[in-house]
Amino acid sequence: MLGRPILVLTTLVLAAFDSAQPVALAATCEQTAENLQRRYAQTPAYCSSDSAPGFLCSGVVLRGTEPAARDGLYNTWDADAPTRLNDAVSYAFLRSDANFKRLTKDHQSGYILYPIMELQAPKHRYEVLCAYPVDGGTAERSEAGCGTFAQAADPSIGRSCHTQGILDGRAWVTHYEQSTQGDNRNACGFAVNDALNQQAVSNFNAALQAMRNKRSLFFRESELRIKDWSASTPVAQLPIESFFYIAGNERGLANARLEQHRYFRQSNIWVPIIAVTLPQSRSAKAQFVCQSSDQAIAEGTPTPINEYVQLGEWIRRNDVGSEGVEWSLSLEPTPLGREQSTPQGYARMYAEIRRKYGNDYQWLQNDGGGMYRQLVCHLNIARDKDRYNLEPFRHDLSQEDSDNAGCNPVRILEQGKG
Repeated sequence: MLGRPILVLTTLVLAAFDSAQPVALAATCEQTAENLQRRYAQTPAYCSSDSAPGFLCSGVVLRGTEPAARDGLYNTWDADAPTRLNDAVSYAFLRSDANFKRLTKDHQSGYILYPIMELQAPKHRYEVLCAYPVDGGTAERSEAGCGTFAQAADPSIGRSCHTQGILDGRAWVTHYEQSTQGDNRNACGFAVNDALNQQAVSNFNAALQAMRNKRSLFFRESELRIKDWSASTPVAQLPIESFFYIAGNERGLANARLEQHRYFRQSNIWVPIIAVTLPQSRSAKAQFVCQSSDQAIAEGTPTPINEYVQLGEWIRRNDVGSEGVEWSLSLEPTPLGREQSTPQGYARMYAEIRRKYGNDYQWLQNDGGGMYRQLVCHLNIARDKDRYNLEPFRHDLSQEDSDNAGCNPVRILEQGKG
């Protein structure tokens, strides 16, 4: 907003890094590799009780991914990424009694989730919906990928295994060999959602047994369908334990480094890269290794705090719209900040602003919800201004209203001024 400041309260942030505020670390790289190796080796029939399936505390839940070619297109962990369909996402489950030798689509990198029972607040608690001993062709199935395929030879054969009386691995292999006709969408999956309790344990163990009984499944990954997190889930709260690549694959390592860097920039959390060796024979075992040379960002690197905004100060200004004196956050963006032009870029810049100034009383005591809209407005119509002045009292109106008001919208409520 335009106006003459009558009082200045300054909070300056000038250093490229704040060495007094180290980045949050959930576990060291070595500890992460050891945890993965331990969970891979453990083969419990259930976890804390006979209603808690083994994936809650053991094994490795991983997703092969292909990162976007450039920043701003999508993140592989986004709820609205191009490969996330049907309100659920496909992951693989790897354990010493549930091995496979390669990832689907020839993926060479991806990320690994914490097991549900090791999640700590505020990490998002996800839910596993169903399990397939092999890729189930879930993108075209109903019920978040756990149901039937409309174009199947007999659509009913794709419904949950236990509802068809398929209760163990041997029965599933017979069903698979007789029913799939070369199309895995004809095979049933094992429901393992929370509401099934003991039945979920039996179903998951049957899926693992089927993987062992059908020898050809070793050449293809298994599939878990996991309910997708909300698009509003903060990046820092996603349950990502590590990024990984297939050991020895240069393209996979390059992708993992790119993902580590992107996640660090958006969350201010350092997540390690782990080299994974998948078993190449049925008697071999997977290996999980931490190598410092693999890390795009060295372990212990402090959180960057001036990526998008290099200076900020709270000032008091006369506001024509409110007819009063209001607090304004006057920001000097970095060159990178001024370049942001996508929703992802806006979100990253706003996250930095919120992290630096969101707990200041000037914001907390006057928060009308419109700071994000004002930021985007400046990037839309005034990105070359020396300073971006954002007032916390302004309400969260539409982006169009904010832009039309020159980034200074004021809403008058029925009971008075807003």
